[in-house]
Amino acid sequence: MPYKRNVATKQRSEVRRHHLNIYLQQSNVVKHGTTTPLSFPILMKQKKGMLFFGLTEITIGTFTLIATAISFFYHISTKPLNILIFVIASSIISISLGLGIILRYHYARKLLMFFAGWIILSKFLVSTNIISISGALETTLPLSLKNIISILYHLVIILYFHHPSVKKEYAE
Repeated sequence: MPYKRNVATKQRSEVRRHHLNIYLQQSNVVKHGTTTPLSFPILMKQKKGMLFFGLTEITIGTFTLIATAISFFYHISTKPLNILIFVIASSIISISLGLGIILRYHYARKLLMFFAGWIILSKFLVSTNIISISGALETTLPLSLKNIISILYHLVIILYFHHPSVKKEYAE
């Protein structure tokens, strides 16, 4: 069974590479008949928004993971275990989605929009006291400002990645 999965993955990669080369040739970035290294097409014609949001997700996830590890190892954190696991899982998901966005995986776009909507919904539910989180998440910003920035950021993500030209970049 693993062999079939590896063959299918390799075939999808070859198809993606072929489509990228056709796209680059049509947009006059690469002359017909020349080849490009694997890393070249990923960053050469990357839309700035995709790169920005991908790098932002990677940065948020990385800093959160590092800060959580430091606070855990130096016994600074007072988070309950369930919140600690939630923060670590969220960090790993953020890093993974950022990489997926940069590499243009179609499921990364869909999952990022789903989680952005989930965050907006949870911020609304917490602010209206419909649900509550046990154990506060530490922040250096005032909570209301942090929530406003988070809601706006995630709303922009949903609007950006729902745009037809961006959807086309992540075609299956």
